[in-house]
Amino acid sequence: MPFKKLVLSMFVCVCVCVCVVLYYCVQERIINVALEEGRKYLCEGRAPLAIPTALQALKMLSDIHGKTDVRLTPAYLILAEAAIG
Repeated sequence: MPFKKLVLSMFVCVCVCVCVVLYYCVQERIINVALEEGRKYLCEGRAPLAIPTALQALKMLSDIHGKTDVRLTPAYLILAEAAIG
């Protein structure tokens, strides 16, 4: 009986770890897509459309890495360029 509980608890731990890793992989992919779309809108001259995508990327990046991390720079650059027009 104790062995079954140990195996079950290990299985639960592994499942939780896999879910966390998948969650962060999906978040990273969403961030990359948002930044790509923001850059695309800027290149097309549609700067106002780049703002929501950059804001979404910025929010997700700051949730993952913190508000002062250097990895927020691409989102800030897209926002700055969109604000300039």
